Amino acid sequence: MLTVGEESDASRIVLDRWNLAERFESDPEGALAQLHTAVTAGDAGRDELFALAELSFLHAEQTGKQEYYL
Repeated sequence: MLTVGEESDASRIVLDRWNLAERFESDPEGALAQLHTAVTAGDAGRDELFALAELSFLHAEQTGKQEYYL
């Protein structure tokens, strides 16, 4: 769960569904960009939107990059 510094099971499922799990480990910003594109294009649903928000926050917490808090 996010409160312990890792993504939730729900977000992990989304990463797996979109084949982004490995990419998120090695290139989180690239994985987030790909997921963001899917969400904004309307190709993704609520699960993906939730995962995008959670994973962006997690990345912001880990890196201190303010733009990922948005």
